[in-house]
Amino acid sequence: MTRKMEQILTMIILAIFFNIAFQEELLSTDHKSVQESSRLKQMWDTRKNAGTEKVLDYQIDYLKFNILSGLFDLIFVDEEYFFQADNESPVILDCGSNIGMSILYFKKLYPKAKIIGFEPAPETFKTLKRNIEQNHLEDVVVWNKALHKTKGHLTLYSNFHGSEGATLVKGWTKTWGIRGQEYKIETCLLSDFINEEIDFIKLDIEGVEGIVLEELASSGKLRMIKQLLFEYHRWEKDNGEFSKLLKILDDNGFEYQVDPGQNRSLSTLLKQEKAWIVRAYRKAQR
Repeated sequence: MTRKMEQILTMIILAIFFNIAFQEELLSTDHKSVQESSRLKQMWDTRKNAGTEKVLDYQIDYLKFNILSGLFDLIFVDEEYFFQADNESPVILDCGSNIGMSILYFKKLYPKAKIIGFEPAPETFKTLKRNIEQNHLEDVVVWNKALHKTKGHLTLYSNFHGSEGATLVKGWTKTWGIRGQEYKIETCLLSDFINEEIDFIKLDIEGVEGIVLEELASSGKLRMIKQLLFEYHRWEKDNGEFSKLLKILDDNGFEYQVDPGQNRSLSTLLKQEKAWIVRAYRKAQR
C-alpha cells in the first residue's frame, strides 16, 4: 500500500469515527434521561416525602418524590419546554418555577441563559433556592411572588407540602380533592420585569395564565416577547376565555400552535385533568 493510499484510508477511518462519535453525542443525553426516568420510577415505593436525590449531574432537593419524577419526565424526557433561541444567552422568564427543574433544563439547553423565576409557595420557594445554590447556577434570579394583574397581596391556596398546584384560584384545591393550606402572598406584575426583548416565557401558574397575558398585552410588553408557552386548563365551560387569549396573541403579532390533548403538565399529573399547551411565536421571528 502506497503512502498516499494510507493517508486516504486514515482520513476515511477518522471521518467514520467522528461521525459515529457525533451521533452518539446527540443520542447520549436522551438515552441518559430515559434511563434516569426508569430509575426514578423504580424508587417510588421507597421514596415518598421530602428528601434529596442525585438526578443526572444535579443534586435535587424535593418535597414529594413522585412529583420530582413526574417533573423530570415532563421536562427532561418529553422536553416540554424546549425552544430554539437565536443567541447563546437568551433571556428567559420562568413563571411557575416549582423546585427548579425547568430552570435546570433551561441552563442545560443554554448555559449562558439569563433567567428570572417566580414561585409563590413558601416551602417550594425555599427548595427552589437550595437547588439553584447547590447546583451553582449563575445568572438566575428567583422571586417568592405570585404574578397577577395588580400589585398587592392575595391568598394562595396550596396543599400541605406547598409543592403541587399552588393557585390563586379559590376552590381549585377542593376540586383536586386535597386538603389545603392558605397563605397571604405578595403579587407583582410580570410587565415590571420586562425592560428588554425576552427570548422565551414559560407560564404555568395554575389558572391565572390568562390574567397575566392580558396584563402583558395592556402594558404593551407582550410585543417584546419572541416566544412563549402557556398552559390553559380545560373546563367544561370556559365562557370563551380561551378564544379571548388566542385573540390577544393574534392582536399582538403572534402565530401559535395548540396541543389539545396534553396530560403531562404538573397540574395534570396531579389531577388527571387535561390542559391545552399553547406555543406562541412572534411572526417576525419564526
